[in-house]
Amino acid sequence: MIVGYHHVQNLTMTELDAAARESLLDELIAFTRTDAAPFVSHLLVEPSDAYFQDTFEATSEGLQTVAEHLLRYVGLSGRAVDVALADDAMSDRAMLPDTMTDLAGVDAETVFLSCTHLGRSDDAIYSLAHEVARAALLVRAMQANDAPYRTGPTRGFVDADESVKERRRASIFAHYAGLGVLSVAGSHQYRQASRIQARVPVGEWKHVSYGALPPEETSFLLAVQLVVRAIEPERRARILERLPDERREEVLIEIARLERDPLLARLELPSPSTWAPEFEPPSKPIAPPAQKRAVSKTKKRKVSGEPVFRVRSSSSATGIAIGAIGALILTGILKAAVAPLADWSLAFSLALFIGAGVGLVIGNEHHWDNCSDCEKRIPPEAAECPGCAHVVGGRVASRSDRLDARERYEREKKREARRAEKT
Repeated sequence: MIVGYHHVQNLTMTELDAAARESLLDELIAFTRTDAAPFVSHLLVEPSDAYFQDTFEATSEGLQTVAEHLLRYVGLSGRAVDVALADDAMSDRAMLPDTMTDLAGVDAETVFLSCTHLGRSDDAIYSLAHEVARAALLVRAMQANDAPYRTGPTRGFVDADESVKERRRASIFAHYAGLGVLSVAGSHQYRQASRIQARVPVGEWKHVSYGALPPEETSFLLAVQLVVRAIEPERRARILERLPDERREEVLIEIARLERDPLLARLELPSPSTWAPEFEPPSKPIAPPAQKRAVSKTKKRKVSGEPVFRVRSSSSATGIAIGAIGALILTGILKAAVAPLADWSLAFSLALFIGAGVGLVIGNEHHWDNCSDCEKRIPPEAAECPGCAHVVGGRVASRSDRLDARERYEREKKREARRAEKT
């Protein structure tokens, strides 16, 4: 997977104060105190083809391959990956399209992910790094029987309204588990692009960030890890070259402030002489793309017993916009032809209102159902979602109602089971 790195400028560089540094070390020590091995021995993953060797494909299989690499790096190589890619994930015609992935849940064998927007290959890596960190934390919590999310008998689902604190913890875990370079590289970038459209130059720009930590905090955590591991200068220089300019400068400033021995004591790390050797980068791709495609065509997906729900969607918003604009255009043409000097303000207002109303009615006629979890379209006759393979348990008014609906569904299933036992 050849990752095209773009040297882009960030607009700001914020200095961390002493209290913020101590707070980050407190959050990091929650992991290192329990098990220091990932922080000192896991591979420091870089966004390059030495670590992501498969050619990236903008498909669910391509995202699956990236996630499989990342899971291997955080110690979850035994789990399969199931990615639900939205039908319109690549419909964005912008020059700088977004990438948006999300963890849907895990079970004993599989990590379930969804993708609603898919842009550049390096963005897929940056976004998935944090979702894989969330998956690893969820697996740990479930194994300890202390999952902070709603869970079913075999599968843990992530609440869409999960707290900022939990996402922040996952981003710190990403550093702890060896994904810190990816976290810093994707933490904040300012991108620009331009093209000629109808002989007119058109420009786009945007801020891009992945993860729950501010850029300066990710830079500090990476500096801590580089100093703790005493990374040799040549390798450190290569790692820093992977970062945007301002992040590189932040990391270097923090490295100059840090001392190794106090950090080892602060994080309660064992003596470096006892550390296991650092993991080696993989020597070959996970699977040839052609083989992965062949497997995906024949694979039968087991339907989950956890329900999802239909959420009605329609073209009402598009209809309102088209109806209003069309009515204004027609009124303008009529004004020019009939009475160009007259005051048509009231006529334009009425036309806007009537056109929007007609558009709303027509737009509502074109409707469909989306999955409440992965948001993939569900055909009217389907008993399960074609995207995430969950059983369809009914209909809800909005995605935010799905957790309560799932609880009602489970209660009703239990009632049916009790009635069946009595009969």
